[in-house]
Amino acid sequence: MEGEVCVSGTALGLGYLADPERTDESFVQNPLNDRWLERIYRTGDLATYDGVGNLVYASRKDHQIKHLEQRIELGDIEAAAQAAEGVRRACCLYDHRCKRIHLVYMGTLPKGSSSTP
Repeated sequence: MEGEVCVSGTALGLGYLADPERTDESFVQNPLNDRWLERIYRTGDLATYDGVGNLVYASRKDHQIKHLEQRIELGDIEAAAQAAEGVRRACCLYDHRCKRIHLVYMGTLPKGSSSTP
């Protein structure tokens, strides 16, 4: 069965700096413990256990990727592209095999621009 990876322990962070809304979403009471306060961190990673008990990464529950050791929200790239002049729609894709981020957009080019580099 696939589920979200959650972590806990004495070295667990206190939350996101100056972002109480995001902290409340990710740092929650352990639903398996109703006897005392035990905060866990919801990583957003989805995983399963294999036949010998190893935790095996499956995917993300959001559109976040890890590229060149940086966590990137593809939606942030799409939003920035859509804010550019002439862009009506944008879609960001990540090619895991080639380790490349691709942005596809629909819109018009500003006058004097060329679609070739």
